[in-house]
Amino acid sequence: MTLTKGERIIMDLLWSSGPMTAKEISAALWTSAKWAKTTTYTMVGRCVDKGLIRRDEPDYLCTPCLTREEVIRAETEQLINNEYGGSVDLLMTALIGQGKLNAKQLKSLYETLEQMEDDA
Repeated sequence: MTLTKGERIIMDLLWSSGPMTAKEISAALWTSAKWAKTTTYTMVGRCVDKGLIRRDEPDYLCTPCLTREEVIRAETEQLINNEYGGSVDLLMTALIGQGKLNAKQLKSLYETLEQMEDDA
């Protein structure tokens, strides 16, 4: 599962604010992203069709069906499968090899790996 940019905007809003009516989503996205009402309603409809959010009456109350963590987990798994042939170690090597981790982050990663090894 990969969210489009528009789906991500709506999901981020719902994750941070909790359930909202489509009208409230529209008002919020007009203020923050300058989305027209029709654009917002179209994107909300797509999110409903994809099972990302649920719409309840009255007032078209929209509630996320997935948590942020569930989406991140699914997108990470998709990244690993699509770009790294299912190999987590290749992904980790790529991330570490970019040299974007500072000493504190590397130490934390090392400690996490040690803990995982101890738990295995």
